[in-house]
Amino acid sequence: MKKFKNASSKNKEIVLKEDYKQKIANSSHLGKRGYTILKSELTTEDLQFLKDDLHVKPQNFSIKSNAAESSPFSVFRENEKKNIHT
Repeated sequence: MKKFKNASSKNKEIVLKEDYKQKIANSSHLGKRGYTILKSELTTEDLQFLKDDLHVKPQNFSIKSNAAESSPFSVFRENEKKNIHT
């Protein structure tokens, strides 16, 4: 079992069981469009964690005070059956 903490999950400890990790690894693949994970293999909590965690906001180091604020965007695509992470 592997434990890790993620800053974006508000210091919540996440525990992954070996059989769950193996199930996800067996149903996912790396292709031309990125790493694909089937939604049907993920728990609702893990799916929500991925959606929240895979949003990024670019940092703007401009000296100008009128520089436009950068808005967050997702770094994954999803459809009805699977998430495609890029």
